[in-house]
Formats: sequence, C-alpha cells, structure tokens
Amino acid sequence: MTEAEQILTEVRAMNARLGQEHAENRTDAADFKREVREKLDELTRAFPGDDPEGHRQFHDALVAEALERKKFYRELRGKLLEKGIWALAVFVAGAVWFYVKEGR
Repeated sequence: MTEAEQILTEVRAMNARLGQEHAENRTDAADFKREVREKLDELTRAFPGDDPEGHRQFHDALVAEALERKKFYRELRGKLLEKGIWALAVFVAGAVWFYVKEGR
C-alpha cells in the first residue's frame, strides 16, 4: 500500500469516526433537550393552574402579611411596655402619697 493510499485510508477512518461521534452528539443533544423540556413542563405543572406568576404573587402577599404582622407585634410590645412603665410610675406615686399621708 502506498503512502497516499494509507493517508486516504486514515482520512476515511477519521471521517467515519467523526460521523459516528457527530451522530452520538446529536443524539445526546436531543436527549438533553428532551430532558430539559420534561423538567420545564414538570416545573410549570407544579404551579396551581399552571400559573407561576400567580404563585409568585401569592407568595409576595404572604411575605407582605408576615411583615405587617411583625410590625404590629413590635408596635404592640412597645405600647405595652410604655403603658406598663406608666402603671408602675402611678403605683409608686400612689404608694409614696399613701405613705406620706398615712405616715404622719
């Protein structure tokens, strides 16, 4: 076999391998695309009514409600503390007044 024939044989073998690898890559790419589509469909079906935007808005509403509740309880604790301090001050003032009045 001449050198030219050897080169031609090797080129044909490489061409066959490349064709095989190309076919495998196309199959792998098609499989990957199919898997991505299946996962995307599964993800979309996970939302009620296939409505991801509505689902997000629902969660936004829950977060807003939780923040409002947190603010309410923070303000409530502050008001209760303030009222408690005033009640203690009135009690102490009354006790002092009673002591002074009855102590004489």
